[in-house]
Amino acid sequence: MRTYGVSQPLEVRWPRFLRLLAYLPPEESIFMRIIKHQQIEYTEDGKAVSRDKIDRVKARDNLRKEHGRDRRPRQKMSLDTFLENNPSTGAVT
Repeated sequence: MRTYGVSQPLEVRWPRFLRLLAYLPPEESIFMRIIKHQQIEYTEDGKAVSRDKIDRVKARDNLRKEHGRDRRPRQKMSLDTFLENNPSTGAVT
């Protein structure tokens, strides 16, 4: 209402409302500020990350801690070496 000078906002037709909303400058829109705040979170090192990714990373880290795999270095190995170390894995039943 402030940006476009709409005197009767309830009289605006839906297509026009959507068009006005789409071209509204984000820094002036309280609606867009709320949406932006809900979707982006800043990590401890200052990186902006989507909130969904933050939740996935936290869940993954919690599972790693539960199973004692927190920050364990990984090593590459061939399939043959893996099957030699785990003979029951390659068994066909």
